[in-house]
Amino acid sequence: MTAGNRTTRVEFQKNTPTTNTDGQSVDSWSTQFFRWVSLQARGGRESFLFIQLGADISHVLNCDYTPELAAAVPSLWRAKIGSRILNIGAIIDQDGNRKALRILATESLP
Repeated sequence: MTAGNRTTRVEFQKNTPTTNTDGQSVDSWSTQFFRWVSLQARGGRESFLFIQLGADISHVLNCDYTPELAAAVPSLWRAKIGSRILNIGAIIDQDGNRKALRILATESLP
């Protein structure tokens, strides 16, 4: 993949839980870095749960190899594109050559 295909700027965030005044753990997302990626929607599904209609869209993001992402626990990371949130499900070094990463993510729509 060439750099010319990476036209979407993504903010990668890590979950750094904090404790509220009641002593409960609360998710707190902190930006770790930005990367240019290619973004492809791969499909979606609709769900109807408790009188609410929702939709999930699967995405594939391709970006340059980043050691922090390659070693990351996917469930603790997310990708943010403007106001859109993509929950990361897998981070794959496809060829094992540490040049590019493929990230599988899901966006939930209300």
